Amino acid sequence: MRLLNTGTYEVGEPEYSINQRYAILSHRWHAKEISYQQLESAEKIAKSMNLPHFAKIRSACAKAASLGYQWLWIDTCCINKQDNAELTESLNSMYKWYSQASECLIYLSDVNHTVAKGPTPFVVAAADESKVPESQWFTRGWTLQELLACKTARFYDVNWDEIGTKETLAPDLQRITHIEAGYLDHRKSLQLASIATKLSWVCDRITTRPEDKVYSLVGLFDVYLPIQYGEGLNKAFRRLQLELLTTPDESIFAWTLPGPSWEPPPGYDSDEYGLLAPSIECFGKSGGVTHVNKADYRPRSAAGYSMVQTGVMFPVPTIEFEKKVWNWYTISGLFVPPATIPLLAYAERRRNKFGFSLTLNCWNVDNGRVGAPVRIWIRKGDESSHFEVWRRFRCDEWILGTQAAKWRRSGPVTELAVAQP
Repeated sequence: MRLLNTGTYEVGEPEYSINQRYAILSHRWHAKEISYQQLESAEKIAKSMNLPHFAKIRSACAKAASLGYQWLWIDTCCINKQDNAELTESLNSMYKWYSQASECLIYLSDVNHTVAKGPTPFVVAAADESKVPESQWFTRGWTLQELLACKTARFYDVNWDEIGTKETLAPDLQRITHIEAGYLDHRKSLQLASIATKLSWVCDRITTRPEDKVYSLVGLFDVYLPIQYGEGLNKAFRRLQLELLTTPDESIFAWTLPGPSWEPPPGYDSDEYGLLAPSIECFGKSGGVTHVNKADYRPRSAAGYSMVQTGVMFPVPTIEFEKKVWNWYTISGLFVPPATIPLLAYAERRRNKFGFSLTLNCWNVDNGRVGAPVRIWIRKGDESSHFEVWRRFRCDEWILGTQAAKWRRSGPVTELAVAQP
């Protein structure tokens, strides 16, 4: 980790103990920024100081120094982006660096706190006063993890006048980001936020490079993801989901298709897809889903979920799977007479065509209280030579069931292979 000396503007790797204090800058990038190469030597520093876009570096260092910090980290100039190995390590470590910083300085270059007055401290002056736009800092992908990771933060406007702290501005931050205040001020561990909830926070945010929308989440999910610019957003998101399959959080399946612009892959109906979402935008309506509800937890296989050639293997307690079958032809707990065997065959065909709902280990939260479990629909699709392959359908919705039954903690498990495009 390289740090910027707030007095000399030199970028180096100081020898510091675990108690070394440093500040960190959160900001929105502009067309021209000072890079690491421009601060490699005293000669280059002297030359860079005459550039107009050095003003942000100078002001940030001055503000950090006034708060008692000798060292400051800035993403534009403290990473050698020409070194792919360093870039990958830095992007995967950024959340940790923000969380370990003594203080975060959040610079809002589009807010003038002394001029633009409005119902929010983050208002941006606009020609049309009927509109009250807020700082674009809240729309950027990388700033999400920066806001969540830092324990202490101060907000500054374009003139480096202090707007407030993360603590004093908590109500506005919660309203703008739709993130519960407990996560913002660290009263609640981010581990309590489900995968679906975290992905909903980033749905409407934008990044200059498409893949950064995914790469900016690795620290939030505590996973390691190699950086592969050029792979595209959806491929990067698929790699992230595969990493998250190793967790027991089933809210990763609690998504809905983004809207009428959706085009299904070849061979799939308009409402069909796999268990893994095709895009981050599918989690836009999943912000109120939690994976924390031990009382109604439904046991799965210890092996969890895995990708096979045909899709995702999803373990379902056999007692639940068989219930979906036998309910068609069980009356008051007694089997119907053998003469009605044709009815059984019809019931099986009907189940294959219309499918059934899978109850996930995640629940809808209503007014702060955990409610009904989330259910998704699957039906039998094509078959391979080894096992039946199912498909998720009605992907434009997930339904809420009744309170989940408390299944046995042990017993046989049926592995369902759900196709994944």
